[in-house]
Amino acid sequence: MPIEYWEIDALRPHEEIHQSRLGEMVEKIQANGFFHKPILVDAVSKTILDGHHKWAAARVLSLVHLPVLAVDYLQDERITVAVWPDCGKDSITKEEVVGMALDDRLFAPKTSKHEVAFEIPNIEVPLSQLRSQDHTT
Repeated sequence: MPIEYWEIDALRPHEEIHQSRLGEMVEKIQANGFFHKPILVDAVSKTILDGHHKWAAARVLSLVHLPVLAVDYLQDERITVAVWPDCGKDSITKEEVVGMALDDRLFAPKTSKHEVAFEIPNIEVPLSQLRSQDHTT
């Protein structure tokens, strides 16, 4: 699966973030000067599956694009979803995840827990490249 570069405003979250982790993520990304992993996104609905804190940090850092690994979430059996312990839910479905994003509603932080049976590649994309309207510059 190739890494794609999507406009940050096109991505749709399905759960809230921990505000305390946001500052840490912003500092980490700034210190590195690079994005080291793409975020996982449903190609059809543009729902963020994994990477909510990176997405929120990217917004704080005024990035225009993000590296994305786009998948066919509802059809790809290599991607499963469960709930984190003590999240307040007993179970969750892929359809619920997408539905929340499409309805502009958010689950509590760390509700959904996605597992993938493939490797998400490491990358090194400079922040300056992601701030540009043309991410290739």
